[in-house]
Amino acid sequence: FSLSCACVGGRWLSVCEGEMSPVEQQLLANMLRAAGVLRGELPTVTYFKWPPMATAFAPEEPLEEAQEGVAAFVAGAASRQGWQLEQVLWWGAEETATDLARVMALTDGQSQTLALPVWQGPSLAVLTQQASAKRALWPRLVALGQQWSAE
Repeated sequence: FSLSCACVGGRWLSVCEGEMSPVEQQLLANMLRAAGVLRGELPTVTYFKWPPMATAFAPEEPLEEAQEGVAAFVAGAASRQGWQLEQVLWWGAEETATDLARVMALTDGQSQTLALPVWQGPSLAVLTQQASAKRALWPRLVALGQQWSAE
């Protein structure tokens, strides 16, 4: 599996499965700006792929090692960048029955892997193609903006 992520304001980690296209990055930035969560440009998007050396060796406990890899990747980035992560914005989680879903280990809106609450939204790919999906998402984005301002 692979994921793309960007940290908004040093507080919220925006995550989507796979590599985020430039169009998806622009859409994400526009939505977060409109909701009052992002000021300025979207931070640099980082790409993570697991396993890092797919053909080198087979892990004994693939799920556990993937969870540890994602947790270490996020913790390392947070430490280097001075982030104080409060929440994950997971784009595409609603339609996910994938390896990433198992790795994130969601239980009651919380990622057990990252030990953070998770807000789930539709995939950015769907949002780039369906105006109705963007309209349906708008009230939830407004609520995110209110949450951002309150914290």
